[in-house]
Amino acid sequence: EETVVIEVEDNGPGMSEEIVEQLLKPTRDVSVPKAKGSGIGFRNVHQRIQLTFGSAYGLTIRSEPDNGTVVRICLPVLEEEDARKYRKEGER
Repeated sequence: EETVVIEVEDNGPGMSEEIVEQLLKPTRDVSVPKAKGSGIGFRNVHQRIQLTFGSAYGLTIRSEPDNGTVVRICLPVLEEEDARKYRKEGER
């Protein structure tokens, strides 16, 4: 089975292990101290990918304080016919 892996890396302030663990938890009450956001975007994308393609896919986050963050997005490779059902109307 083939997988598409997209990695996005930054050299920002990074996050502690506790914050990284909380970001992908399926719970709504996540408190991320000193964060600019709630992390709901990470959870939303991760859960949508897993609901659509299964638990083998989704986001993983590696981060260390003062060392930046790497977010890895894993998606299945789809045949053209299978990919059509995920496109918006009018897209090729």
